[in-house]
Amino acid sequence: MTTTYKSAKILGAAFLFQFATSLFSGTILKSKLFVPGNLAESMVKIASHTELMRLFILVDVLTALGVVFLGAVLFMALRKQNEKAALIV
Repeated sequence: MTTTYKSAKILGAAFLFQFATSLFSGTILKSKLFVPGNLAESMVKIASHTELMRLFILVDVLTALGVVFLGAVLFMALRKQNEKAALIV
């Protein structure tokens, strides 16, 4: 395998990881914990489902780490073309 092919696979995996964790956190977990427009009911749901809230926090941390990793991999892939442009992205 060439280096370009390996970096493309890593970049694709990083995109998929970030997408999957963000989608899981934003749709499934958030809808089970938060009630739009009703803060009191949201707090009651969070208090009664502490394990779900911990999972929500963990998945959000994984999403943030995925974004940082994605930025680093994108920089490594793009700096070969133009380092100044890679720093902007």
